[in-house]
Amino acid sequence: MHKLQAPNADALRATLAAAQRCSRDGRFLHRLHAVLLVSLGQSCTDVARWFGEDARSVERWVRTAALEGVDGLRDQLRCGRPARLTPQQSQSLAAELAAAPVLCGYAHGQWSGKLLARHLDARYGVQLSLRGCQRLLHRRHPPALASGPGDSAGLLAFLDSAPARPDLADMAM
Repeated sequence: MHKLQAPNADALRATLAAAQRCSRDGRFLHRLHAVLLVSLGQSCTDVARWFGEDARSVERWVRTAALEGVDGLRDQLRCGRPARLTPQQSQSLAAELAAAPVLCGYAHGQWSGKLLARHLDARYGVQLSLRGCQRLLHRRHPPALASGPGDSAGLLAFLDSAPARPDLADMAM
């Protein structure tokens, strides 16, 4: 009987790692498998080496499973960074952003990242970075060109506002 040859171990390890990162169940099963091997007598150091993890992570998983049971190995829900505005303030801001800045007392025709940062600080006492304000504006009002291939109004508005190039105008004749 001949010895079976498995495919490239590095490629298999990379595929397994990618699958584990992509799903909560994958990460849970990864931890559970490591704890099972330790419970069967393998050392945390060996299991960590086999799984490409730090030995302290495996030790922590074993302790968690002992204290909280198997469900303790599941990912906890993560809420992310707390919102800087209350839900009421967010609704108010959405209404303000839907209107022209002139209605809020500014001499600008449209919202910009700098103007929004100044507005958030003055009206709500919230400091947000310029890039954060730009992201917020983009989420609430995507550029006209990004609205889809069937929307020609945004493209026409862009082209009408672009400066004319005489060298290109001559070519069209």
